[in-house]
Amino acid sequence: MQENLVVIPTYNERGNIERLLEEVLSLPVEFDVLVVDDSSPDGTWKVVEKIVEREKRVNLIIRAGKQGLGKAYQEGFSWGIKEGYRFIFEMDADFSHAPEDLVRLREAAELFPVVIGSRYVEGGRVEGWSKKREVLSRLGNLYVKILLKIYQQEMLREVFAVTSGRFWKKYRWRNFPGKVFLFK
Repeated sequence: MQENLVVIPTYNERGNIERLLEEVLSLPVEFDVLVVDDSSPDGTWKVVEKIVEREKRVNLIIRAGKQGLGKAYQEGFSWGIKEGYRFIFEMDADFSHAPEDLVRLREAAELFPVVIGSRYVEGGRVEGWSKKREVLSRLGNLYVKILLKIYQQEMLREVFAVTSGRFWKKYRWRNFPGKVFLFK
């Protein structure tokens, strides 16, 4: 069984992706990476293709057109489950998630069935975001807390099931009609 996979969706991240991959690959804990690119017009996928040629821990899925972040995570998690990874992590390509936090999350994953890193808990932070982006993020979190509150317990059970692989077998979640799957 393979251990650790980091799924990184990309769309026009040419300026970040090489440095991000270098940082993830240089961590003291070994992580493989799957970049899921939506045919970025800036050629992000071309940069990743060159890295894939020389680095066996980097994988790439190029999707036809912009299909959205949620679907990218679904496809990435599906790929990781199929490939037999024990732990699957998600990370944004814009450095809004710090690569070094992967090590702490991995350590915690040995102790708990679900580990969540959040910018809105004690010790979390938001750096380099515009006010508009931060407001949208906070409103999205508020939406989930208020309007979907009745589903929170069920979602937590299903996130646990994702870590064990049962969710994939039971619900075939890549076929969900929605564009957002709540991993964030």
